[in-house]
Amino acid sequence: DTKGATTVRCTSGRVTVTDVEGALDISNTSGGVTVQLSNKEIEPINIDVTSGSLALYLDAEAAFDLDAKTTSGGISCDFDRTVSGNSSGSVVGDHISGAVNGGGVSVTLQTVSGGITIKKQ
Repeated sequence: DTKGATTVRCTSGRVTVTDVEGALDISNTSGGVTVQLSNKEIEPINIDVTSGSLALYLDAEAAFDLDAKTTSGGISCDFDRTVSGNSSGSVVGDHISGAVNGGGVSVTLQTVSGGITIKKQ
């Protein structure tokens, strides 16, 4: 529950962030990341995980430009979006990008080894 830009750096362990207001920048080397934001209006989000899963929960009406990449893992996204890239589940990973709810702030999600889940809440 912070206001303003939030930066989190973790080398080992799970990171859970809820209801921040402001830009969000998270990196985790070994462990998953879960972010839950209940506000419709969001600021830029950048999450980078080396080894672990990534789950992002956003208001169903949040507007953003999505860029999600995983090297070894799949991507699941509940939001309707204008998509480019692929979501094939191939061994070389997945990549999806596009405008959600008309587009808006940048939401960049990346994992090397782990899946990405983007859900409406």
